[in-house]
Amino acid sequence: MAAHLALALMGRFEATLNGQATENLGSDRLRALLAYLAVEREREHSREGLASLLWPERPDREALSALRYALSNLRHALGDLPAHSPFLLVTRRTLQFNTASDHWLDVAEFQGLVGRPDVPGLERAAALYRGLFLEGLSVADSPAFDEWM
Repeated sequence: MAAHLALALMGRFEATLNGQATENLGSDRLRALLAYLAVEREREHSREGLASLLWPERPDREALSALRYALSNLRHALGDLPAHSPFLLVTRRTLQFNTASDHWLDVAEFQGLVGRPDVPGLERAAALYRGLFLEGLSVADSPAFDEWM
């Protein structure tokens, strides 16, 4: 059975897997990686680009190693098994959030509701808004990530 992942990124980062809070997403960089892949889900991301986004202060080889370690931790935290519909599509060169996986993303729902002219849609959008995007999340020494946020 496929797991359901819910990501709330407006306000403080919240992730639940099958209704239970994910316990193993403790570092800001791990949460940043998942948030970035989920929001930018329509395209593949090179490993080099992600490594330099999240670990810009490290030499390329160290940054790629840190990304591999973070990816391993992220997949473990999500129970991301290739046999099921994984949340992450991973190749040797790229990563992408799987848009076909069983997930919900507050930002995506919010964006879909804001443009609607009906009052119930706007009320639902207002209810989704819990604060600034990724409030309180910080990736040290990464102006590129700060700019993206």
